Amino acid sequence: MGFSRRELLRAGVPLTMVGLAGCSSNGNGGSTTAPTQASTTQRQTTQQQQTTQQQQQTTQQQQGTDTETSDSACESPVEVSGSITEDTTWDCDEYRMTGDVTVTNGATLTIEAAHIEPAPDTLLSVGDGASLVSNGTGERMTMFLPAEANEQPGSWKGIEVTAGSVEASFYLTFLSCGGSGGWANVYLQNGATAGFDACFFDRSSTYGVHGEANTGFTSMSNSTFTDNQSGSMRIPATAIPDLGPSTEYQNGNAPEKVVVDNQTVTQDATWSALDAPYIFPDGANLAASVTVEAGTVCGFGQGSRLIVEEGGHLFADGESDSEVYFAADGPLTPGHWQGIEIVSNDRNRLSNAVVQSAGSDGWANVYVQNGGEVSIVDSHLGQSSTYGIHAEANTRIREFSGNRFAGTQQGSIRIPVTNLGQIPYDNQFTGYGEYDGENRVEVDGGTVDQPTTWDPLAVPVHFLGDVHLAADVSIQPGANFTFAQSTRLAVEEAGSLDAVAGTNNRITFEGEADVPGFWDGIEIVSLNPDNVLDACEIANGGNGGWANVYVQSSGMATVRDCIVRDSSTAGIIAEEGASLTTSDNTYTGNADGPTA
Repeated sequence: MGFSRRELLRAGVPLTMVGLAGCSSNGNGGSTTAPTQASTTQRQTTQQQQTTQQQQQTTQQQQGTDTETSDSACESPVEVSGSITEDTTWDCDEYRMTGDVTVTNGATLTIEAAHIEPAPDTLLSVGDGASLVSNGTGERMTMFLPAEANEQPGSWKGIEVTAGSVEASFYLTFLSCGGSGGWANVYLQNGATAGFDACFFDRSSTYGVHGEANTGFTSMSNSTFTDNQSGSMRIPATAIPDLGPSTEYQNGNAPEKVVVDNQTVTQDATWSALDAPYIFPDGANLAASVTVEAGTVCGFGQGSRLIVEEGGHLFADGESDSEVYFAADGPLTPGHWQGIEIVSNDRNRLSNAVVQSAGSDGWANVYVQNGGEVSIVDSHLGQSSTYGIHAEANTRIREFSGNRFAGTQQGSIRIPVTNLGQIPYDNQFTGYGEYDGENRVEVDGGTVDQPTTWDPLAVPVHFLGDVHLAADVSIQPGANFTFAQSTRLAVEEAGSLDAVAGTNNRITFEGEADVPGFWDGIEIVSLNPDNVLDACEIANGGNGGWANVYVQSSGMATVRDCIVRDSSTAGIIAEEGASLTTSDNTYTGNADGPTA
């Protein structure tokens, strides 16, 4: 979008600064309204000012006043190229890079409020223990800007900072038109670090700043990115905490994004909300505690995944008007990326978060496995090609309330039966247009060995396998349960089933298909007076010789005011020695009669 006078004022750059030009568009994006070079009259005025300044410097020298450069050294422009092997200061008005410049051998190149005009395809390289210090002033920025004839993205390569311990610092510096040959305005590699304060990164043909693995920033504050064609920055995941929220991303027609390469995060970190999204083409791995601030947007490449490893921790705490987003980098279609995988069993929490468009390769928006634990509160999990959340056996959902599900194609939730008690009634399940999916909670079979309560949900709870109750289970009025073919709900010797409702708010137990004998039914083994089915509807049992309700010889049950229908055997079967009390029930469509 180029820099306007207003933006330069905001950056503390006076309007009297002469010779500042934005890059013209090369047809690959960017605004056509970039500032142009100073007029011929302005250039003549500048030359006169420079001549006057040189005369003043000569007079000062004649009077015994120390200066760092002589008149002859600052004949403008000063042409530079080759190697710098000892400490050097560039403090003339203008330098022209006629070839590559390499700072090496531990030297420091200091640039003081100068205009550096790089020739096409040149590179300023800092390595071998060397350093670069670029300092503008309130009166004049340091500028890296090609000549007018070359003002286009990718005119020159840029600044390379490399070789281990090298550091670079930039203050009030304008860097423009780099990126030739795949470089960037500033390219960090081999563990280098750099600090940027009040800097401008303009019209790179790649990125404003590109940092490879193991690089980072000593600071990144009050800076601005505009019209860098591949994105504002490309950095490793380990460098995200170095970014400050005071930097602006105004890429205009170019992508406003910070591209993040997958380097495992091993140090505790905070990811600040930026004006631009973080884009993870290959996902990310968290092996430490990561806090994602409210308003942060994270986009993921096709088939990628955010993995919270054992020993890692994800704490994404948004606000009702500033949610944290984890979504596809691109169209929000189901299955674009895999989702968030949680293996860690430590404090993982999503609050006021949006996770959508995942499910690729059988994953889910949130997938919990291998003993992982998570709390999800007031969040939206939608448009998955599988489930909003899928938790495997031996995982734990600590808290799960106020969430919204929409457009999940296999089901809103899939969890082990041990987690069903953690799903309260206040979660919402709705359709989502063309991505409307299967609105139900799927429960894997297993054994409930701790007392729990199952709330009524706005959608059916569907059991995929046999469920064994080895503890006291209470079911609230209005709950709706369906069962896969040939499955059974078994109340074991140590368990009990308390399902007491009202005639206007029945609890239902029925087959996934409304067909006699579709599932086995409810088996009661325990001799517990709390086994009560009151104002329930039980249907479609009888598979394998069972019944809608089957009370074993050791069992006890009370069935009253229930609708018992469409069993392929009797509605209720009680073995000899069983304790069964029935009253006020309605029996219809049971092949072998009401009871046996």
